[in-house]
Amino acid sequence: MTRGLKRIVLLAVAALSMGYILPGDRVLWVISQQREELPSMRVKVSIAGILDEWPREATIEIHPDLGLRIADDAGGRWIVRHGRVQSRDHAAPPGWLPDFEILALRDLQDLRAWFGRTGVSYRKNQLARCGDRDCFVLGGRRAERQVWIDKDLFDIHWIFSAEGRRIEFSGYRAWKKLRFPEEVRISDVQGEIATLEVSSVSPMTELTEGDFSPKWLEGQSFSQPAN
Repeated sequence: MTRGLKRIVLLAVAALSMGYILPGDRVLWVISQQREELPSMRVKVSIAGILDEWPREATIEIHPDLGLRIADDAGGRWIVRHGRVQSRDHAAPPGWLPDFEILALRDLQDLRAWFGRTGVSYRKNQLARCGDRDCFVLGGRRAERQVWIDKDLFDIHWIFSAEGRRIEFSGYRAWKKLRFPEEVRISDVQGEIATLEVSSVSPMTELTEGDFSPKWLEGQSFSQPAN
């Protein structure tokens, strides 16, 4: 499908969505089409959280198909691939680390698999207000597990889990033509856990399978951003 034809199809789908609620699988299809040419990216964030020992900064490198790898300024390193986490000391992901995979997955099957892993029923879709906009609520408004997606722009806004954990992505904008949120807030039933402020988002030279090997966890340096 050419870029021009794809744009026409996406605009047609968006126009139809104004008149009725899209089936959840169609919502995922639109997201996959929007991200078809999404490159690898490097995201730098500052961290403010409830624990003093947490790091203050972190770098996340994301490949839309292969996963992501995270390094913080306190020496922590993690690789996340299709929901599976690796670290040098087998530690679980820290509480300040949100699920960034859902912001980059571009393959429809990978998107469906993410919803399956997280227990969100993407086939159930309802409509609700999210701030001053309308959102699709995949999973349904009364479900414990939900994902809220902007009805017109298809940005991911909120993720709710059964444990009362909520991730909020806000302030979407273009970073060197890469659309990404400016802020990520993580909270649970007891209150706010962490806030991540995004300081930069840059396209990268393409990451490969080798970049996600255990060697990187032991200190191999990051790849260089694309010019």
